[in-house]
Amino acid sequence: MEPRRMHADGGASPGGLNHRLHTRVPLGTRALVNQPSLWPDPFEVVAENLSLGGAYFSSRYLFTAHDFFHCRMMLPGIGSVAGRELRLSAVVVRVDEATWEREKRCGVGAFFVALDARDEEEIQRYVRQVRSAS
Repeated sequence: MEPRRMHADGGASPGGLNHRLHTRVPLGTRALVNQPSLWPDPFEVVAENLSLGGAYFSSRYLFTAHDFFHCRMMLPGIGSVAGRELRLSAVVVRVDEATWEREKRCGVGAFFVALDARDEEEIQRYVRQVRSAS
């Protein structure tokens, strides 16, 4: 029998690999990315989903694994966290190249680093509110 571990969000992974440590929820909001050593000017990406561990972004700029960046985003209108700004630092752990609406883009899985207590609390509250609304 093949071992299975449960993800924190209730999913199971075959082969005993644990791919998801935190519950993720859809987000669909714009974020401003800044990393002067890689890009001269800040630019917008779309934060497709969010969890306490990180986020998945779509971007018109290509990222590579291990890129470090800072981003700012506003949480959308759900409950007490609506309009709260998050200021986060992240490192790229996965890159998916694709085309969206005839434009070449990449999907970027990023892991949050140095998450402060306020941002951690806001993300946890947002995830709870989205889950309870669905």
